[in-house]
Amino acid sequence: MDIGVIGVNHKSADLNFREQLAKNFQRNELRHFLHSFSKVTLFTCNRFEVYFHSPNLTATHSSLLRDFTQEFNQNSTYKLYSYFGKDCFFHLSKVTSGIDSAILAETEIQGQVKKAYIEAQTKGRCNKELHFLFQKSLKIGKEIRQSLQIGSDTPNLISTTRDLIQEKTSGSKVLFVGASKTNLKVIEELKNNNFNICLANRTDSKAKAAAQLQGIGYLEWNNLDCWDNFDAVICATNCPNYLLSQKREVITPKLILDLSVPRDVDPRIGKNESVTLFNIDQVNKMVRKKRQLHLPHLSTLSQKVYTQACRQYQIFQHKTSKLEKLHVV
Repeated sequence: MDIGVIGVNHKSADLNFREQLAKNFQRNELRHFLHSFSKVTLFTCNRFEVYFHSPNLTATHSSLLRDFTQEFNQNSTYKLYSYFGKDCFFHLSKVTSGIDSAILAETEIQGQVKKAYIEAQTKGRCNKELHFLFQKSLKIGKEIRQSLQIGSDTPNLISTTRDLIQEKTSGSKVLFVGASKTNLKVIEELKNNNFNICLANRTDSKAKAAAQLQGIGYLEWNNLDCWDNFDAVICATNCPNYLLSQKREVITPKLILDLSVPRDVDPRIGKNESVTLFNIDQVNKMVRKKRQLHLPHLSTLSQKVYTQACRQYQIFQHKTSKLEKLHVV
C-alpha cells in the first residue's frame, strides 16, 4: 500500500510555527503543495498534514520535503514527521480516534478529517488507496469513540474555558470576539450565571443575530478597541492578524483567552501585570491534564488502534495481491 504522510502537529511544532502555517494557508500561499498527485490535505489549529499515494514514495516524499523547506526554511525540517504504509495507516487512525490530539479523545477532529477527505474527493485527488485509508481510519476512530463512552461531564475545551472565566474573572463583564461555534457554546454555558456578556464579530449583522438569539448584548466591530472595558475577553476567530493590541496601559485586572490560530491577541499584552493571558496551547494543556485524570484508560487505546489498523492494512494488501494475480492471468 504505497501511502505516506508528511506534516507537523502540536507536539512537533510550537504555536509560532503553526501560526505561520495558518497564515500562509489562509492566504493561499502554500503554492508548493498544490501538486496533481493523489493526496488529502488536513489542516486544523493543531496540525498540517499531507496524506499522499505514489508508486514511488521515496521520490514523492523527497519532493514534498523540498517544497516544505522552500515554503519556510531549512530549519523547519526537524519539526516534520513522516510515516509510510502501515505506520501511515496507524497514524491517521490515531488522529481520527482523538488520541493524537492536543485534547485527548476530542470529537471535532473526526469531522475535520472527514471534511478534508470529502474535499479531496470533490477535486478528484483521491484514488483507491487513499479512499481505503480514510474510510477505514474514520471507521476505526468511530469504534474507539463508542468504546470510550465520553459523557457530558468529561472535561473539554468548552467546560475548561467556562471554568477559567468563572474562577479567574474579577468582574462580570465578558466580551466574546467571534461568533464561532466554540464561543457560542461557551456563551450558552455562561449566560445564566450573572455575567454581563457581549459578542463582537467582523460581520455586525451576524453578531446582532447571534446576540439576539442568545439574549446577550453585542459590540460593534468598529468599537473593538474598547476591549479593555471588559473584565474578560475570549477570542475565537480565523482572522490572520492581531485583533487585540495594547494601545494604552491596562490598569484593572483582565482575563484574556486566545483560542485562535493564528492568534487574535498580541502576546505582548500578557506582559502587563494586570493581564492574565492564556493561548490555545496553554488552555489545551489544562484540558489534557483533566482528561488524563478523568479517562485513565486512554493509555491502553493506542494498542487497540494499532491492532485494528494492522488488520485493515493486511486486508487491503490481500485484496490488492489477488487483483494483481487476476490481471497477470
